[in-house]
Amino acid sequence: MRGRRTKYKLRHNSVHKEDKLLHGHTYLSILIIIILCLAMIIGCKTKNKANQNQSLPVSAVKVLKLNLPWQLEYPALVSASLEVEVRAQVGGILQARNFQEGSFIKQSTPLFQIDETDYALAVKSAEGQYKQAKSTYENNLLTFNRVKQLMPSNAVSRQDYDNAYANYLSAKAQMEIAASDLESAKVNLAYTSVHAPISGIAGQSSQTAGNLINVNQVLTTIQQIDPLYINFSMPAEDFYSLSSAYENGTLEFAAKDSAPLSVEIILPSGETYENIGQIIYFAGSEDGNTSSINIKAQVSNPLNQKVLMPKQFVRVKLHGANYKNAIVIPSSAILQTTKGNLVYTIEDGKAKANFIEMQNQGNIAIVTKGLKEGQTVVSGGLIKIREGLPLKPEYETFDPIQKTVINTEKQQNGTAALDALLQKYQPNSEQDIRTKAQKKTDAQNKKMMPGGNL
Repeated sequence: MRGRRTKYKLRHNSVHKEDKLLHGHTYLSILIIIILCLAMIIGCKTKNKANQNQSLPVSAVKVLKLNLPWQLEYPALVSASLEVEVRAQVGGILQARNFQEGSFIKQSTPLFQIDETDYALAVKSAEGQYKQAKSTYENNLLTFNRVKQLMPSNAVSRQDYDNAYANYLSAKAQMEIAASDLESAKVNLAYTSVHAPISGIAGQSSQTAGNLINVNQVLTTIQQIDPLYINFSMPAEDFYSLSSAYENGTLEFAAKDSAPLSVEIILPSGETYENIGQIIYFAGSEDGNTSSINIKAQVSNPLNQKVLMPKQFVRVKLHGANYKNAIVIPSSAILQTTKGNLVYTIEDGKAKANFIEMQNQGNIAIVTKGLKEGQTVVSGGLIKIREGLPLKPEYETFDPIQKTVINTEKQQNGTAALDALLQKYQPNSEQDIRTKAQKKTDAQNKKMMPGGNL
């Protein structure tokens, strides 16, 4: 028994020592884990603090306050001030086209020649009928005068007098009809030569020599390009903003006695056309389909150059009004959100969100509420910005008033030279084509003949 108790005590003591050793390892592991967690927390705080001390560089500008010209820019379409269809007024075989397609032609320039043979014969026939009617008239006039002189002495009867008078009137009427027929025949003969009704750019000919032309058939078109019309639309929102700004005194018109708004034309190249247009039509009602106001401007083109051409798309800027003490920032500084227009200012080195009220004018925004002159606003990379984020402004140039003007003399000389070059290598008429072709054929035939090269 005593031996069993001794063995039990020895085993119990061994187990007790193992439990103590196990508990000691557990406490040590927990302590190590706690130390590692504290080290990680301290490291994260240090890293966050370092990140906070490092400011994000951003593009920025200063808010400006200045008197700014009111300028709104819209797409526009150029159109001819007058477009005329040149139609044949008599029928017949087309003999020749006497102009260069696409060139500028003056009013009354001969364009087409229709075969005049039948119409010349009709004139001769009408002349003969007129002479015959005139002879009959003169004979009846003499007879009537003689009867009239004899009437007081009762040498002729009243019936003879009435007959002589009736024959005189009938002959006179026949002569007038013949004169009218002669005039009509002369007009038809003149119509065989088709002339330009206006000055302008000639279009393509729809007919060629040898075709049978019918009365009232379109032969070509002419577009008058001096002046030109510029058609565009102003959104109703811009129109109401303009009206409200004028009413509250923040906007004033420069001209008092003349048309208040002028139109600057921006060419597809980005240059500005020299001549300034004037608005000649302003719709009296809003277009319900587009919520806009239709406007037409007129611009001069005295040299009839092709710097601007009908059906060309351009852009227009409206001038003539000025904002007084306008608060201005670039449009790139504005972030559109569901709550409104948002800009970030930099105050004490950190980003601050500001909701503003503004009006767009091209690439700039006129702020009516929410900003003051001299504040710094972030002008780029707004998606990365958050409220309170440390920022380092990198200022960029902000010039709201910029203008590029076309060298009109150079441009006009260039188009004139191009027109001259095209005309040099293009025949003026179909008659020239036939003449050159005939000369070429004659030359070839001459070479084929015996002794043709002598």
